[in-house]
Amino acid sequence: HGVLSWDIGMAIVGAQTGKDLALWADSREKLRILANGNVGVGTSTPGTKLTVAGVVESNSGGFKFPDGTTQATRGSSPADVNAAVNAGITTAVNAAVTQANQFTNSAVASGVTQANQFTTQQVNAGITTAVNAAVTQANSNTDTKIRSLVFIHTATSANITAAGCSHCTLIDNALTNGAPNAVLIITPNYNPSGVGGTFNNHPIGVFYITSSSKWAIFNQDLGAMSVNAAFNVLVVKP
Repeated sequence: HGVLSWDIGMAIVGAQTGKDLALWADSREKLRILANGNVGVGTSTPGTKLTVAGVVESNSGGFKFPDGTTQATRGSSPADVNAAVNAGITTAVNAAVTQANQFTNSAVASGVTQANQFTTQQVNAGITTAVNAAVTQANSNTDTKIRSLVFIHTATSANITAAGCSHCTLIDNALTNGAPNAVLIITPNYNPSGVGGTFNNHPIGVFYITSSSKWAIFNQDLGAMSVNAAFNVLVVKP
């Protein structure tokens, strides 16, 4: 079970000063937050703000970069870049040869004279610029997708009954159903979308029900679950 405490307006998952915070599932650690703020999924020694030991996935939306742009499809791989550069060079050469053949010997001679005015350094600089631009675009993308998603769960009379206990509410969501190894982080949401407001004034936790292959949220003090109480659910799948 997860244990939460809360302050005015927010729920708190905490650790002592200078200590790491670890989340476990299936008797194993699944997520680690270091004291320095680095987060690791599937690793206890993250070296960056987010380190994932495994495949991550974005089902929709893509990835947003520091410059404000969003990338929803994969970029070119190094092999793609090489193929594109080679194809571009071949196309350019073929076009130049075709154009040259359209001119008379005099025109060709004139073209050769003009071409000789460019130094090898200038030609190489142009090729280098094109290659670097292609490599930069390839490096700005990733083939991985983030599998961490958030949704809002609202307690109802039906899902409280379905949970099999009056202090519980059954979660029925495609992100969590049939996922016993998922890591769920739950916080109260007093008024989703700024509408309504039901305060479930209890410490909360989560547990997985094998018989229904679903997760449930429960009040740890066994107090009755409040109908219309809403919860933010963060799902991390290792």
